[in-house]
Amino acid sequence: MKINAINNQNFEARKFRLPIKFLDFSNPDLMQYAKATKKVNMAKVYSNPNAKDLYEKAMKTRDAEEKARLLLEMGDYEIVNYGTGIIGFFRKLFNIKGPVG
Repeated sequence: MKINAINNQNFEARKFRLPIKFLDFSNPDLMQYAKATKKVNMAKVYSNPNAKDLYEKAMKTRDAEEKARLLLEMGDYEIVNYGTGIIGFFRKLFNIKGPVG
């Protein structure tokens, strides 16, 4: 009997997510007068399997150029809206995409 090892290719691994707690709608020209933010329950879901390691390295480094390079290496991401309340909690727990908007 042949047994294959479980890896990213044959078993869907949980992708690295960065939470988004607030969206900033402020106009850069009017920042000194008013700041408009909205509380949200969203996340950036990265497709790169090494995104978590790259993010941790980027947060540890003090060199701005190295930090920018590591953050660019993290690759593309998708913004997922989980919604609010108890439904949003369960969507986030089971990684179910919520309504857009």
